Amino acid sequence: MNKKYSFIELIVWIIIFCIAVGAVRIWRYEQHSKVKSYQIFLSDADGLMVGSPVKYSGVQIGYIDTLKIVSNQVYARFRITQDDFSIPAGSIASVEFSGLGGSKSLELYPPTEQSIASKNLIFVDRPKRTHEALSLLKDMYTKIDSILLRAGTFAQETEPVRENFNKMITERKNGKPKH
Repeated sequence: MNKKYSFIELIVWIIIFCIAVGAVRIWRYEQHSKVKSYQIFLSDADGLMVGSPVKYSGVQIGYIDTLKIVSNQVYARFRITQDDFSIPAGSIASVEFSGLGGSKSLELYPPTEQSIASKNLIFVDRPKRTHEALSLLKDMYTKIDSILLRAGTFAQETEPVRENFNKMITERKNGKPKH
């Protein structure tokens, strides 16, 4: 009789386990179906990988779900995990450097007149590369150096004028006649 009850008990536990697993799978499917996904084609994925963050104006809103090479482009599907968020038509997408370790993210920006005119839901821009940013910094420092050099030269050129002006002010204070 004990064997009969233990067999029935085993069957009951198996049924409970199957119901629990089924309920969890249904719940996960419902949660997964609520997540919006978008697809884009990139000419250059520049270090993106599955799981890379997707950001809108710097705020993380999702992640890269799929990356595949299709012909001469990279197909990317990403999921939006932020509740009640929709990407505005004409938004601009670009692969960008997002951390000190060299990680990359797909950055989305609000639409511009040019991107809206393209009539694409998402306008794909070329990747922002680290060496481009560094060359921009070099150009900026070169211009600042040039400005500082010119300011120094200007100060030297105007030194006689300032000396004359100071001399004239001193003479007026001392009551000496004007020239």
